[in-house]
Amino acid sequence: MKFALTVWIPDPDGMDNVKSEVMLALWDAFKREGIRVPYPVREIRVRGGALPVENTVVEVPT
Repeated sequence: MKFALTVWIPDPDGMDNVKSEVMLALWDAFKREGIRVPYPVREIRVRGGALPVENTVVEVPT
């Protein structure tokens, strides 16, 4: 997910602190509203042979 937010702060040296606070507030709002962020899907390709694979769903605790 990508978010764009434009703000003006009086002290440019404090940009990292503001960015951190905004991202944490966004994360807290998602948790509070029950919005789950899925982990990215990764694809693994095996060349030169085959491996036995079971279909397994893994629940990641939030």
